[in-house]
Amino acid sequence: MFYYAQINEENICVGVSNLSSEVVADNMIIIDTMDTNLLGKKYNNGNWEAVEPLKNKFESE
Repeated sequence: MFYYAQINEENICVGVSNLSSEVVADNMIIIDTMDTNLLGKKYNNGNWEAVEPLKNKFESE
């Protein structure tokens, strides 16, 4: 099995996958386990960083 974190154009993890075969894609980062804690984190030079969550534009301040 192959585990991947899928990142968006800002390098934020938007999904994790458990796949039966290897994937070669710029937005798919191989990871050791099915780690859903990566969701919402930024991939930066091989490291995962916590980021400030975006505020919902409809959320009152």
